[in-house]
Amino acid sequence: MSPTTPMLGDVELPLVQQVDSQENHVVAQHAVPALENDFLQRLGRRAARFTLAGVLTGPDVREVLKGLREKFRAAEPVPFVADIATATRVDRVLIEELGVRELAGRPERFEYALTLRELIEPPALVQEAGPQPIENEVQQQAEGASGQQIEDSVSDRGTLEVQVEVGEPRQFQGIVVIVEGEPGDGPAFSTRSREQVDGTYRFEGIPAGAYTVSLELQ
Repeated sequence: MSPTTPMLGDVELPLVQQVDSQENHVVAQHAVPALENDFLQRLGRRAARFTLAGVLTGPDVREVLKGLREKFRAAEPVPFVADIATATRVDRVLIEELGVRELAGRPERFEYALTLRELIEPPALVQEAGPQPIENEVQQQAEGASGQQIEDSVSDRGTLEVQVEVGEPRQFQGIVVIVEGEPGDGPAFSTRSREQVDGTYRFEGIPAGAYTVSLELQ
């Protein structure tokens, strides 16, 4: 199999006399206390670097030089085809340096030197998710929450509901519900209430703990 003719984009590079590649890994050295050896942390690799040197000759040499200069000034990535690039798995490069020398006494003959740098695309930016839509029911519950309920949701407190049933409906006059107990991390707690809705006595802001409920007739 004949060697691959180096190509830089659509520009053929004939009579290449030297092609070199350089690849490096980035390693951070960390000293370990009380140990003789160091810890080496791999931080990936640097972009591969290629240097080419060759000769351009022939009647269309100035057009070839013009194409190289245009690619260099554009500072845009171009495809790079060469045996050495295939071995290092490099597809696109940036032209880092371009040097041209005209040989005196030899018309239409130029020496050129190129320095190419592998193009490594930056990682894609991660877009932060915006506010997510809230279900209607959850939104209504949040809008109807009282200040006490919001305070309880961020503290170690809750709401206690006591359902009282009597012989005759809606005959709750004189009934007082007493809640007594010991919170897990505080002094004894006691509260009472005669306010109810359809027999439900509601106590908000109750510390977490064990409680007993009793009734008192007044």
